[in-house]
Amino acid sequence: MQRAAKLGAAALVIAAMLTGCIDERQGDIGNRNIRQQQHKKDANGNWVIDKRFAVDQMNEMNRAGSNRLNSNNLVGAHKNYRMEMNSDVSEAVAALPDIRAAYVLLADQNIYVAITLEDPAIQEPSYDIKRKVARIVKELHPNRKLVYVSSDPVFVERMTMYMNEAQLKRPVQPYIAEFNAMVDRVFALDEGIE
Repeated sequence: MQRAAKLGAAALVIAAMLTGCIDERQGDIGNRNIRQQQHKKDANGNWVIDKRFAVDQMNEMNRAGSNRLNSNNLVGAHKNYRMEMNSDVSEAVAALPDIRAAYVLLADQNIYVAITLEDPAIQEPSYDIKRKVARIVKELHPNRKLVYVSSDPVFVERMTMYMNEAQLKRPVQPYIAEFNAMVDRVFALDEGIE
């Protein structure tokens, strides 16, 4: 009888120890739900990473009226889905007096122009210079709605990088999220010139 009690107690101790080792929560922090990041394309053919900034269906800031603007939070207030650098327009703008260099990006509906002025003491171009730039750009691409012009140093630096990528025949489309965040910061919606 005493021997049976000892064997029963030993069996209970062993069962308790094994139960502790089979705990389902083991490794929750480091090893659970590890998935390879998947890359997909949206309806416009843009690459969409499956990791999102927010839940779009709950994000009212990502809506215009009752329509969702995009399914991956890559589109800001300017609603840019596509982007392409244009060296021909850049050269035409850079030929203007007072402008040392220009970088032109064509988006879905708008055109974005980064300019470096001849006079480094001038921080931002005058409205007159912006209108001259907009006139040249709209002559070459009349189907775009608004032209946004800035000499913001960060904007110029990023646009220079996009132009360098385009000249090396590399796509600039993967930078769409970064670009949209930047233009939302640099330009107010009503700052565009028709």
